[in-house]
Amino acid sequence: MDVSTPSSTSTTSPAHPITAPSSPSKSKAVVTASSSGVQPRLLASDDINNASLRAHKSNLPLSLYLLSFAPPLRQKRQAGAPPSSWKETMAHPYVLYTLGTLAAIPAGLAFPALDMLYGYWTTGVTASTANGDVITGRVSSASYHLTERLRHTYVASVMVQDAAFFEKVGPGEISTRASKDITAIRTAFGEKLGYLIWSTATIIAAISSSFANSPRLAGVLFCMIPFVVIIFVFLGWANEVVSAPANSLEGQTSSLAEQILSSVRIVQSFNMGEGLIKRFDGDLLKRLQKLGAKRSVIRSLEQSSVYFALFLLYSLAFWFGGIEVRGGLATGHVLTSFFNYSGTYQVNLLFTFANVVPHLTSIADALVQLKELRRQIERQPFIDVRDESGIKLPETGWEPSFALENVTFAYPSRPTIPALNNVSVRIETGTVTAFVGPSGSGKSTTASLLLREYDPETANVPNKNDSIPEKTDEESDSEEDKGGKSKRKEAKGSTDVEKAMSSDDQEPPVKGAGKVYFAGRDIREYNLRWLRSQVAVVSQNPQLFSATVFENVAAGLTGTHLEYRPDIDGRVDAPPETLQRTAAIRELCAEAMRKAEAWQFVSKLPEGMDTMIAGGRTGVLSGGQRQRLAIARALVRKPACMLLDEATSALDADTEEKIRVMLERELEERGMTTILIAHRLSTVAKAGRIIVMKEGRVVDQGTYAELMDKHRPDQTFRHLAITQRADPDIADDEVPEDSMDMEPPALDFETVGPIPTAPSGRAQTTFSTFSTSGTTAVDSDPVHHSGHVRPERLRKQSSQSRLKRPDNTWTVSGRGSTMFQHEHPTDDNGTMIHPTTSRTTAQTGDEDLEQPISPELEKEERRRSVRNFFKLLKSQRWFFIIGTVAGLIAGGSFPIAGWMTGEAVNSLSDRFSRPGINTWSMWFLILAIIDLFIYFVNAFYLEVASENIMRKLKRDCLETLIKQEIGFFDQEDSSAGGLTSAVATHPANIGAATGLVSAQVLISVANLLGSLLMGLVIDWRLALVCSPPIVILFFSGWLNVAMLEKYESVTSVPSTKAAGYVNEVTDSIKTVAALGRERETMRVFDVQAKSAPKRTKYLILGAAGFANGQAMILLMAALIFYYASQRLASGAPVAKIFAVFEAVIIAAFSGSRLFTFVGDYGRAVHSFKAIQVWLRRKPKYSLYNAPIDEKIPDNWSSGAIVLNHVEMRYPQRPNHPALKDISLRIRAGQTHAFCGTSGSGKSSILALLQRFYDPSRGTITFGGVDHRHLSLDDLRASMAYVSQDPVLFEGTIRWNMSLGALDASSVTDEQIKFACEQAYIWDFVCGLEKGLDTEIGMKGASLSGGQRQRLCIARALIRNPKILLLDEATSALDAQSEKSVQMALDNASKGRTTVTIAHRLSTIRRADVIHVIEDGYVRETGSHKELLRKRGRYFELVQAQL
Repeated sequence: MDVSTPSSTSTTSPAHPITAPSSPSKSKAVVTASSSGVQPRLLASDDINNASLRAHKSNLPLSLYLLSFAPPLRQKRQAGAPPSSWKETMAHPYVLYTLGTLAAIPAGLAFPALDMLYGYWTTGVTASTANGDVITGRVSSASYHLTERLRHTYVASVMVQDAAFFEKVGPGEISTRASKDITAIRTAFGEKLGYLIWSTATIIAAISSSFANSPRLAGVLFCMIPFVVIIFVFLGWANEVVSAPANSLEGQTSSLAEQILSSVRIVQSFNMGEGLIKRFDGDLLKRLQKLGAKRSVIRSLEQSSVYFALFLLYSLAFWFGGIEVRGGLATGHVLTSFFNYSGTYQVNLLFTFANVVPHLTSIADALVQLKELRRQIERQPFIDVRDESGIKLPETGWEPSFALENVTFAYPSRPTIPALNNVSVRIETGTVTAFVGPSGSGKSTTASLLLREYDPETANVPNKNDSIPEKTDEESDSEEDKGGKSKRKEAKGSTDVEKAMSSDDQEPPVKGAGKVYFAGRDIREYNLRWLRSQVAVVSQNPQLFSATVFENVAAGLTGTHLEYRPDIDGRVDAPPETLQRTAAIRELCAEAMRKAEAWQFVSKLPEGMDTMIAGGRTGVLSGGQRQRLAIARALVRKPACMLLDEATSALDADTEEKIRVMLERELEERGMTTILIAHRLSTVAKAGRIIVMKEGRVVDQGTYAELMDKHRPDQTFRHLAITQRADPDIADDEVPEDSMDMEPPALDFETVGPIPTAPSGRAQTTFSTFSTSGTTAVDSDPVHHSGHVRPERLRKQSSQSRLKRPDNTWTVSGRGSTMFQHEHPTDDNGTMIHPTTSRTTAQTGDEDLEQPISPELEKEERRRSVRNFFKLLKSQRWFFIIGTVAGLIAGGSFPIAGWMTGEAVNSLSDRFSRPGINTWSMWFLILAIIDLFIYFVNAFYLEVASENIMRKLKRDCLETLIKQEIGFFDQEDSSAGGLTSAVATHPANIGAATGLVSAQVLISVANLLGSLLMGLVIDWRLALVCSPPIVILFFSGWLNVAMLEKYESVTSVPSTKAAGYVNEVTDSIKTVAALGRERETMRVFDVQAKSAPKRTKYLILGAAGFANGQAMILLMAALIFYYASQRLASGAPVAKIFAVFEAVIIAAFSGSRLFTFVGDYGRAVHSFKAIQVWLRRKPKYSLYNAPIDEKIPDNWSSGAIVLNHVEMRYPQRPNHPALKDISLRIRAGQTHAFCGTSGSGKSSILALLQRFYDPSRGTITFGGVDHRHLSLDDLRASMAYVSQDPVLFEGTIRWNMSLGALDASSVTDEQIKFACEQAYIWDFVCGLEKGLDTEIGMKGASLSGGQRQRLCIARALIRNPKILLLDEATSALDAQSEKSVQMALDNASKGRTTVTIAHRLSTIRRADVIHVIEDGYVRETGSHKELLRKRGRYFELVQAQL
């Protein structure tokens, strides 16, 4: 984009520091209002509501930290606002927690009262308590409201963090913490805390009752409480020590999962799934599993020690109780005191401890997660956008200039390596200043300082709130091994700033220094939000959001009086003044799109500006279309300054020239200061000043003509410029002297003759921009319009419903195929039969979802889920068998204890009975020792099994997801963030229900069945009387599970949706910050996270089921008290009555205890169903296999690639064909290049070749074999793909390179070295201190764009493919690197088929065949010289780049 500027600027020598620009008052070139159209006006400070971004800090201890998110009980109301209603007051978390706690008192007293009645053996009690629903319902509701505020505060705190934070914390970790971790906290401080409060009330009541009835015995038994408390304190400390690194590792796991899911095209193209899953599972999940095993030991000790103490208490109580009875104390008082400590199953002290062990574990884990959330929430960034202080200049009358003075800077991730070294530059007002130089020279770093993303003095200074990740023993040993093997290498001629220094490992960090000025002032003096609002930024890989085209462009108006809010301003029933304002915004956005040359393609989208597009990396817009929309987004606010960082690298020369002219107009009309960063030097040819950078320093600066002087001391720019010339016939030393003008000369076409006429028998295509008729230059057959659906009809169908799709099919050359077959069917199986087979084509519409599911299908789904669940358990069968057997034995110990209790009570009442009370005390001691071992085995094996299941499910989920077709990821509800959160949450829910919870459930079930059986054997009449309440008890349990499962389903949908949104905005956090959209992001987040109102209904019904279950226990107690008295009066033996009483009460409490875990099972059921949908979903393209009678030749990949009448439509744009009737042949061993305007369909061809999608009609063959008859693995194994957006993963360079190989385990250093040398990146790698073992950061964040792209090229070359696919593979490289890499690619193309896409025509001039694509058609085809002779569209494109 050569933008001309007023001539004029003195050149500052880079050798001397510069002074700050003049102050605004002395400036002559000042900012003025726009002379035409609406001028967006920044909102005043009073009009900005920053409440959603307010910093949160609290002095409360961690256990009470959640309460700090409660709003004030009495909130201040604005004048005229109605006072708060009683409903609002009653819904306050403090009130809800208070009500829940108060309700726990009578509920807690009920069971100690039962023990007291048991001791006195009274014959009547009123069985009535409904406090359970108050406890669980109110506490869960309070927890929900607090965790929603916690979630909002956490996301808000992330939105305002500086760039250093995001170099360590990835989007996957953030979205997982905002979803999974906060959901776990909600559960822990909701239902789990409710049970804990209830149990605490029981403990207090039990102790009080015991001391009131038998102080001496109560005092003796009380000594067990400190013993249990000490054990729990110690084990709690051990759990925190183990859980902290596990929590950090969970974050790393989520980050890697997000990187994989957001880059699924590259993952599938290279068949990286196996290597990435190996890293995900073998490295991260394996370490997490080992930490989980350590936690299993701790949790097992918690359970076994409690039950050991419980049965030890039995022994101690009967032994000392015998002494007390012999001393004259009544037996009833002894039993009252004893049973309040140990007696019936859930009533007493230690039974209560045993009951709450899983709940305490959940709360302890939640505290660890809350601690990490608190650390991130209270992290104070060095550059804080929440700080509203600072200078804000008036709208007009000041000078938008920049200057850097003696700036030395290092990135936080590379604190010892200077990215800028004593840089001093000046950017004058109203001019175009360009930064050029080799990749990694510091150009984009300079831009980040201008926006104050970093401060040079504090960038590499550690933040006190940033914790150092704790490393496991395995990590430390691994690093030591690597450290011993790695050798330091020296850089040889590397031009990268990030080369290694020659110091040792203890090298001190770079001391940042220097100042950055804006309008004559240090930028630290300005209000940060205002400063960023003055500079519109467009990056090389611009981030768009999941919204309509209009909403994406209107995002540029954030912070102005024309800020657009879709859910408010976009409503059809909005007030007239709002509709009028929205119309003005739409016109402003349309104008910006016309200026950015985006209106032509936007107007052709199915719904025009209102077409939905996907954010992240899964959208179907081309790179050039994204760049043009980003330019429109920058222009819409009519900024004072515009910063374009490789902003037109994906555009064709013609479009780039139009944008250059537009920017020139903007500069003349408004005096806009423009800053360009470019590798394509034709872009900056008319800049007022060009600053040349190399190795973090300014080596030269001047105008284009000055820098092209042969006699200039520094020839860096001249060499770069000559290297990029599009004419292959002009050598470096043949550049004429008159070409040193500001404009490069036109190409001298010595070999170009007159425009040829069409050959006989072939139709000649006449070029017409965005024409939809005509023929291609490759195939003489006309385009068949008879089969097309009229656009008007398609638009009408689309407007009626985005989910409905027409059934039209296309037939070409006798082949039929479904128009929308690239879209996945909506059924779980994903079955779709290709029309070339003899079977009926499967429907692909979403109408199937609207059909009611028959009861038979529902039953079959349930049966299938049950079968799959048992298959899952079978994978850990020995752990489950051992744990289950131990659980049944442990549960059976309670019926035995019940029988022993009856006999012991009889011995206590009759001192002459044999065996005596001391003998029974000894047997209880033996039982305690046995249970110490049995309960440990039960909990340990089930916990280990649950850890193994979580590992397996996480691996299987991710493995299944990355195999799905690309169309699956294009769907709105399949965002990388939402899927990442679900991959972490669903297995965790299942693991929680199959671990310690299952151990407790097994014990309870064994207690229940064993006790009932024992009761029936001893006295079946008494046992049967108590059976009706038990039946009602189980019905209540079913109701509780069903309602809580629905509750989880309702609450998980907005949570997952919000997690996807958080992932998207954090992945594009630089764009969010540059646009100042932090407040609007939080407002949209709150809308996304809002739950359906039905959730409260399900919670109340579930809590009512729990309360009813507890009431049935006391009803059963009343029945047994009454009938047992009748049996005793009729002469039944006392020992039998006591034994049956104990057995039935144990059975009742065992059934009751199951209810405390229904929430865990409700979540597990919901999660297992969700996982089953993924696991049963078969990727569509894997179903297509060759017919049985077709023999596929072994050398198919060495044959020609033929596209025959191919048409393609993306799932999101079914009415807008991306490719139209493409017919061409790519001969084996040739290089075919595609060029043309951005968005014309070039990348779509590569997507078809890799079978990311299937054509809606036509065929593609490789060596004569239909590509649908080839397995995806075989097809993609023959290819290597380099995308326009370089994709790398967090890890070492060695590991990233190995992902490109067919067999990653067999890659040698020599192979990596050879590939890196071909990509001209080896010198850089050698210069790094750890060489190939250097960590490259989150998504390669430690590297520059050019370095990432060269590593991606090396990764492709290491594959040694037969087919090489290059999509703008050198767009991020400087001219010299591009020339070198292009030579390597030319050499690599020999002997293999190469398909390349490029806008820099200098990179494709040596191609055997060049195809010009326009509007989905092939317009021209031929070699470079043939196309120049035609003087057609290709001639125009070449001429535009000279």
